[in-house]
Amino acid sequence: MTLAGAVSRRVCMGALALTPWTLRAAQADDWTALIDAELRRQQVPGAAVAVVRRDQPPWLHAAGFAHLDHEVPVRPQTIFQSGSLGKQFTAVAVLLLTQDGKLGLDDPLSRWWPVPASWRRITVRHLLTHTSGLAEDYPPERLNFQRDYSDAELLRIALRLPLTSAPGTRWQYSNVGYVLLGLLLNRVGGRFYGELLQERVFAPLGMRSARIIDDGAIVPHRAAGYQRHPKAGLRQHDWVSPSLNRTADGSIYLSIEDLVAWDAGVRRGALLQPALWQQAHQRARLNNGRQPDYGLGWFLDTDGTRRRIHHDGQWQGFTSWLGWYPDEGLSVAVLMNLAEGNPQKLGEMLAAAASARQAAG
Repeated sequence: MTLAGAVSRRVCMGALALTPWTLRAAQADDWTALIDAELRRQQVPGAAVAVVRRDQPPWLHAAGFAHLDHEVPVRPQTIFQSGSLGKQFTAVAVLLLTQDGKLGLDDPLSRWWPVPASWRRITVRHLLTHTSGLAEDYPPERLNFQRDYSDAELLRIALRLPLTSAPGTRWQYSNVGYVLLGLLLNRVGGRFYGELLQERVFAPLGMRSARIIDDGAIVPHRAAGYQRHPKAGLRQHDWVSPSLNRTADGSIYLSIEDLVAWDAGVRRGALLQPALWQQAHQRARLNNGRQPDYGLGWFLDTDGTRRRIHHDGQWQGFTSWLGWYPDEGLSVAVLMNLAEGNPQKLGEMLAAAASARQAAG
């Protein structure tokens, strides 16, 4: 597929607009060429990208189509889906309730729900850090993605799942754990967790278009998600029921501009007390003292020699990646509307190019 409708621009947003970041035309062209070449190689219908350097306006690039049926080009305002990148928002919502004194990270789930004997040592922290022993996903024989479920039904199905390991003994990525965190937020917060995010995260940070997915709502600039079939080529992604499209494992609408605003908030330590941000960006600790490369909703590792805080996502024909290199004050965000897209690869290429430019002065 040939990408068309490419748009590139730099924007100033609030506290980021401190010092002009002047890219020479040749440098901007190099970055645009790098992005467009990689999107062509991956055969991605459309994408939006942001590169942010400390105290400088972000550089944004939009390319391809948000909607193939109508050939609508991607813009910086185009709405994508977060996939599991949204887990960091769930984690911050939990930390907000911790800050409010409504729950503790080491509280057992048995404080709120009657749980099986094997679950009694599972804590809120275990769910946040993927160390609960829960499986990655609900098994397909127990969950039909085309059927609606109530919170009570999702909880009941989860409570019947056997653990794959004892709590705190192994790191295993678990979407089920984050679905449970959303149910916990609904219960402890006394309202749908999306309302908490809207009021205490999205609105304060200026994330003007971010919201929980709602397929029935009128959402301006909403992109379509695609998947690649061996014989049929690109197709609209399979339909998912509304109740399974609003769970807390990563069901958020957002634009690249929203991610830039989120990045700015994280950089300045907004919303949370410093001690809670510190916990969010510390590695989990297993019972044997080992520390996996995951904190509270973020992967924590290195890219070669550079410290990195990041997360990717994939859901309903969309893929995403947000990477923050705190020692360089550098962030890169990539949103794509293809299930088979690899936004992390493109993000890492841009991070390397941005670092090389900084080193060259």
